[in-house]
Amino acid sequence: MMQTAAAQGLSARVNLGVQLVALLLAVALRAARPGLVTEFLVATVIAPLLALLPAALAVAALRLERLTARLAVPFVLCALSLVAFGALAPDVADGARWVPIFDLLGVRARHPIRMDIVGRVLGAGYLLALGWTAVRFRIEARAAAGR
Repeated sequence: MMQTAAAQGLSARVNLGVQLVALLLAVALRAARPGLVTEFLVATVIAPLLALLPAALAVAALRLERLTARLAVPFVLCALSLVAFGALAPDVADGARWVPIFDLLGVRARHPIRMDIVGRVLGAGYLLALGWTAVRFRIEARAAAGR
């Protein structure tokens, strides 16, 4: 049964929902207590566009009706990595450092939490997932147009 579900892929509407929920969750996590990193990401204009790209691709994918597993996997990975970045990339303001999810959960550390490397890895992971999604979408769209 699992193999059949994987072979059938993912509904394009469900995928759009996943992308929108991931975007809203990531924004909510960063907006709960914005700091310099969040302000920089918003001010660059490029970061919001990169965050919106999976949702835009998901809207374009609605004409496919069902996404193959080869396209669904990068889309889901994109959503997961966006939320992980929003939750775990550290922020700073007035000399205080915090991690959004830790802050919301009330986890307090005696020493500043140094998760810069985690944030960078998650940011790079998101960009890789985004690239993979865009390339795979282009391949799938061409294949669907050729049918």
